[in-house]
Amino acid sequence: MVSDVGGLAQPEARLAGHLVELLGDRNMSALSVALAPLVRASGPRSPAGVLYGGVLRWLVCAIAEVVVARLGVPEEGEVFVFKVRSSHGRRLGVDELPESGGRVLRSVNALLAGDRPAVRAQLAAAEREPDLVVRAETVVAALVWVDALLDARTPVFPDPPPR
Repeated sequence: MVSDVGGLAQPEARLAGHLVELLGDRNMSALSVALAPLVRASGPRSPAGVLYGGVLRWLVCAIAEVVVARLGVPEEGEVFVFKVRSSHGRRLGVDELPESGGRVLRSVNALLAGDRPAVRAQLAAAEREPDLVVRAETVVAALVWVDALLDARTPVFPDPPPR
């Protein structure tokens, strides 16, 4: 992820960081105000539409980077895979998630696996999404995951894999 070029954060990185901060502060009113113009973008060619894709891309990359920073780099032949559980502990398949969460999960898993074409396809689909609610939910899902991962207590050294 390139969110800082020449010491100056790109607009997408600044906005994404601001959104993460608002969510972390639980300032839902300000978060809603900040999300509204981003989500209402008229299309991928509009300035806000381009910004939407960049913010979502930055958030997906941030999720993957936090995972790698917390767990270390996978060894040769290994790949990290995000799995989601329900509040009752049941493992959910990606198709059981709302479209917004599914896109984020598929994007992060593809990024962690090094499948750049799949990442681009998922993010492009999110950018083309005509439903404003799904657009907002997609960004919020990514924000929640970044926030949760940053707050997660993880051991200094990852658990060794089972033998």
